[in-house]
Amino acid sequence: APVVLYSFVASGDYKPTFVSPNIQQMLGYSPEEYMGHADFWRTRVHPDDLDEVEAKQGELFENGTHLAEYRFRKKDGSYCWVSDEQILTRDESGRPFEVVGSWSDIDARKAAEIAFQEAQAELERATQAALEANEAKSIFLANMSHEIRTPLNAVVGLTGLLLSADLTPEQRDYVETVRSSGNSLLSVINNILDF
Repeated sequence: APVVLYSFVASGDYKPTFVSPNIQQMLGYSPEEYMGHADFWRTRVHPDDLDEVEAKQGELFENGTHLAEYRFRKKDGSYCWVSDEQILTRDESGRPFEVVGSWSDIDARKAAEIAFQEAQAELERATQAALEANEAKSIFLANMSHEIRTPLNAVVGLTGLLLSADLTPEQRDYVETVRSSGNSLLSVINNILDF
């Protein structure tokens, strides 16, 4: 079977009453190891998961079923993710009698979920970095446009006014050179900023 079936008493010390032999293949423990200790399960749930799993255990006695996912320590000391599905059985008078459950190894699914979450986080970081870079580019272009084009337009405009004044041929030649160079520089700057 792809799952380990188990059961335990639904009151008192919650003593184990059954476990399928494939516990050995999935978790490395013999059926006798499971059956020998009432605290078998509790001592092998990952410490970071135990409080949350136990807190939700009350659902079993309220609804008759319970599903949890947590890390479980295998006999070799490593942890694997398991899906633990439980059903509560009751005696003739309606009192909790026995819990029947199954453990499924969900390591592969959890690895895929974790990889997906990490990819999501990386995508969010990359998106944020791209937005910040775009914002920085926009600020740079706005500043450069204002800080470079404005004074250069003033130079070109004032040389145009100078050319309408009464100038000597030599002065007119100098102003024409300044105006031509200013227009060329303005064209280069516009091309750079547009790029």
